[in-house]
Amino acid sequence: MSDDRLLVVAERLAGVLGEQCVLIGGLAVAAWGHVRATRDVGFASRVDASLIRERLAKAGIPNELRTGDPFGGDLEWVVHGTLDEVPFEILAPPMPVDWDAASEIDMPDGCVIRLVGLRDLLRLKIGAGGPRDLWDVASLLKSYPEERDVALSEAERQGRREALIEWLNDPRL
Repeated sequence: MSDDRLLVVAERLAGVLGEQCVLIGGLAVAAWGHVRATRDVGFASRVDASLIRERLAKAGIPNELRTGDPFGGDLEWVVHGTLDEVPFEILAPPMPVDWDAASEIDMPDGCVIRLVGLRDLLRLKIGAGGPRDLWDVASLLKSYPEERDVALSEAERQGRREALIEWLNDPRL
């Protein structure tokens, strides 16, 4: 899937969702400087799912809501769907996000996409904890070594320090 198509979908969703959402996931990792393949678009939101679903429906974007048990390790809710054959997810952040640390990316068509702050992105990726997530963190830390101690501390807090260290020491990075 082309990055252009992903960006078009991200722009459209950002325009519909407004400033209460930030770009996360693979596109956010790329925006922070580590380009890698991704097939979806993800946002975290500080507004509730019903308002997001209403905004998407008003824009003609079909979507579904999945709810989970946050005390059981699930996300509280995720609104998901497909736009122009690109899957997307908008979720309640699983941990606090510093909304003031978000950056704004001015897109060519005049749309603004809010990008999650680097520390929050690292925390979210460590929290997700999958191999690709930790690879993303290790790759970003190569470009932002000043964040290494903070990331390792967060990984320790979340029980993922050893796994992150393995990725940091991986010669493929």
